Amino acid sequence: RLRAVDGPPVILLSGRGEEADRVLGLEMGADDYVTKPFSGRELAVRARNMIRRHAGRVSAGPHHHRTFTIGGREMTIDITARRVHIDGEEVSLTPKEFDLLDCFTRNARQVLTKPQLLRAVWQAEVGWVGEATVTEHVRRLRRKLGCGECIDTLWGVGYRFDPDT
Repeated sequence: RLRAVDGPPVILLSGRGEEADRVLGLEMGADDYVTKPFSGRELAVRARNMIRRHAGRVSAGPHHHRTFTIGGREMTIDITARRVHIDGEEVSLTPKEFDLLDCFTRNARQVLTKPQLLRAVWQAEVGWVGEATVTEHVRRLRRKLGCGECIDTLWGVGYRFDPDT
């Protein structure tokens, strides 16, 4: 293999022009196979076109998803695009609500205290941002997700995101 994962485009330049050689080169991961002799202009155009196509792929980027079942519905979180869908319908979240949900889902079934959430989501200590901010954002997040039971309140301790099992 020329590469284990998607990476920059590869043009294989070879003096071997038989079909079996070209097929082998492409099967090894080359994006293009050019045999000698070749013109410099042709190679430059092939490279420019390949870079253009590759740049479009890179800008889209890989999307990292997390999927959970909450309240009997499927919730998908696209971390890269910062979007949340429940049963295919997009849920509109503020940036902090998304960060809070991201923190909960990365730590599913673990208890998170308000000071921990303040540090993780607001990059703040208690006092700079009050614990009431966490309480209010959790309340809004529960409402928007339509699942009051998926984020448990552990009185005097904190919160726990507990998706359906």
